[in-house]
Amino acid sequence: MNSASTRKWPPLRDLLDRRFLVVLLIGFCSGFPWVLHGSMLTLWLRSEGLTRTTVGLFGAVGTMYAINWLWSPLIDRVRIPLLTRWFGQRRSWLLLCQSVLLILMLLMGTTDPEVSLAMMAAIALGFAIVSATQDIAIDSYRVLLFKPEEKESKLPFASALATAGWWSGYGFIGGTLALFLGGETIGLAWPVVYQVLALLTLAAIVLVMLVPEMEEGRFAPGQQITDSLALTATAAAALTPFKLRDWLVQMLVAPFREFFLRCGLQLGIAILVFLFSFRIGEAMLG
Repeated sequence: MNSASTRKWPPLRDLLDRRFLVVLLIGFCSGFPWVLHGSMLTLWLRSEGLTRTTVGLFGAVGTMYAINWLWSPLIDRVRIPLLTRWFGQRRSWLLLCQSVLLILMLLMGTTDPEVSLAMMAAIALGFAIVSATQDIAIDSYRVLLFKPEEKESKLPFASALATAGWWSGYGFIGGTLALFLGGETIGLAWPVVYQVLALLTLAAIVLVMLVPEMEEGRFAPGQQITDSLALTATAAAALTPFKLRDWLVQMLVAPFREFFLRCGLQLGIAILVFLFSFRIGEAMLG
């Protein structure tokens, strides 16, 4: 791309920002887990002769994506011992989620629908909960990756690239590769496919360790993570029931109180119903 083109089309120059590559890559990490409890698991269960009703019940775990906003305040407040100190607030949560996904994939590779269907259902639910939590951290990281004065010009590009990354992770990296390995092309057993795809999660962990942690100090006024509100393992052990109640109020109740004060009760409920109904269909996509 020559300099004349970038001068004539400023948006093209903006796309040369390396942070957009980071947004695209973490979009892969967001889309890939949907395959683990969605189409890939569906094909496995159908190949074992399970009924459509049973397979459909497994698909219900996707509702976790529609309600992950319920625990989203925790991602801003809860500090993970050691990881937060080394990698920052968002990347520490990403690393935790990726590590748990890796363990769940290895566990899924040891299951058999004929003897451990309940365990498979629990692991599928774990996939959905961890992946939905990871999405919270990824969305937050993407927004805070850019300075306040850059948001108007760069966030639209970032959102588009995040969507492209999500579909690439879901449709190509996860879906096509999984079908290639477990379908008629190679014909690996589905438990082995889960174990092979765990290598992608290892690659994602390395990626998260390498991307920059740039959000510190970029919270809007009144949104800083203060020591009095952040929770570490040491602080959690010292919480009395009253302190724990106050902490939970600050973490879970206060954000929704502020939301309804800003929007009003009627509009706030309408927005939440819209978000839930909009995402419930998307959540069943896998």
